[in-house]
Amino acid sequence: MLVAYVFLQALQGLSRFSQPDYLSMQMRRVQGDGFGEVVLSGVIVLGQEALRVVYLLLLGYLGSMIAGKGIQFFAASESVIDEAVVAGVDDDY
Repeated sequence: MLVAYVFLQALQGLSRFSQPDYLSMQMRRVQGDGFGEVVLSGVIVLGQEALRVVYLLLLGYLGSMIAGKGIQFFAASESVIDEAVVAGVDDDY
């Protein structure tokens, strides 16, 4: 479920960047009058986008860790079942 959420968030993020002039529209939204405010607005917008990328990377990493644990539990349960079946067959002979 978490992996699906990560892919959905990534799709929404990429669709934002496919809009023409997305970053310039965001800059104009927070832009002020002076040069310092223009630089500050650029830092704010690019910082927000960088945090979104870090957020997606973190979610992807956590999702893969959860999936890895599930695979380990499945493999461990399969080995326990195989040992129980093989041990039962060997005891009969």
